[in-house]
Amino acid sequence: MDNRLIEIEGIRDGKDYEHITYRRIRDFLNIKTLKQIMIKDHLLLVDIHEENQHFTFQYPSKPRMYISKKDGRIYSEIANRDSRYQAYVILRILAKYGYIEEFKRIQRKKETIPFIQG
Repeated sequence: MDNRLIEIEGIRDGKDYEHITYRRIRDFLNIKTLKQIMIKDHLLLVDIHEENQHFTFQYPSKPRMYISKKDGRIYSEIANRDSRYQAYVILRILAKYGYIEEFKRIQRKKETIPFIQG
């Protein structure tokens, strides 16, 4: 694995908060299956490639994401809100087709802060 890559957690942080935990992405996943899954879920713009140590995903204008073939975890070159959301999307889609081990979603409503007029 490239030393510049950072492990990314799958997080959706908008109106509500959702965090995905998982053990690993199953090692029998291959490039042909990845592309078929993305087409089924209408993610036609995603750019997917297979390299020696990982698969790469990139949506237009978004960070490049890496799935390690060695440990089945998701990585990126930067850790920011976009990369956490990209990991979240990838994990949700792969879980839908049974490619995630020990997949768990943790959801909670965000606390609302009332607007106080002064």
